[in-house]
Amino acid sequence: MTKLMTTLLALFAASGLCVARDSAPFTLPTRAKVVETAADGRGWTASGVIGVSFEQAQAQLSSKVSAAGWTHIHTIALGKDRVLDAWSRGEEELTVMTWRVAPGKSGFSYGVSRKAGGKQK
Repeated sequence: MTKLMTTLLALFAASGLCVARDSAPFTLPTRAKVVETAADGRGWTASGVIGVSFEQAQAQLSSKVSAAGWTHIHTIALGKDRVLDAWSRGEEELTVMTWRVAPGKSGFSYGVSRKAGGKQK
């Protein structure tokens, strides 16, 4: 039975029908849900929602990004309840945008890019 399950999981993963959570540059907070991704490398890598307040969403995302080894560079306020956070790790830069959707609900988007002058993969 174990061999069958392992084989089925391997086939499922190889078919491209599942996306490994490890492919994200950080682990998402528990209540976060990705609702859109951009496989073409243009725009945001992923966008989603979190069922918490704007302040909690920003704190939870920052905690998860930091725990993944990213160093916070700066925060840019984009008006009330919307911010961009810039992070760095090795040759990569991560931008995370967080905003208020409604009371107890926030949105987020993130994207990864190479640092200027960095070698391309």
